[in-house]
Amino acid sequence: MDMRTERLVSSITHDRRQGLHFRFEQYEKYLSSLRFAEKYSAWGAFESFTVLFVTVSETRIAHVRGSLADLPEETSEFYLFGLSSEVVEDFLREVWRGRSPTDARRYRLVADTNTKAEREHALALPE
Repeated sequence: MDMRTERLVSSITHDRRQGLHFRFEQYEKYLSSLRFAEKYSAWGAFESFTVLFVTVSETRIAHVRGSLADLPEETSEFYLFGLSSEVVEDFLREVWRGRSPTDARRYRLVADTNTKAEREHALALPE
């Protein structure tokens, strides 16, 4: 849970490890290394993970997303940003924003894999 106490990028030029951007760079390295797959292999086969970033304001989400625009686009799907007031209400619904600052869509934490036709068919089946 981000409480806006950490800078996006450190103002101390010789120590980049102090900002949020550095932390996200570390997630990038962990994701590309696939070390997580080995570490958690006892619980299944993992191909990826999702970083959930929850904070207290839309402005903070916008600033953090903007500061991460230089990270690789191909890994942006592994990051979701949420507003604490929405996430606490129901974190499974469409309350999550993608990492790209130009992405205006909202995402579910768990994707609905059924098509509309499949859901309608399931509802029409007798019990």
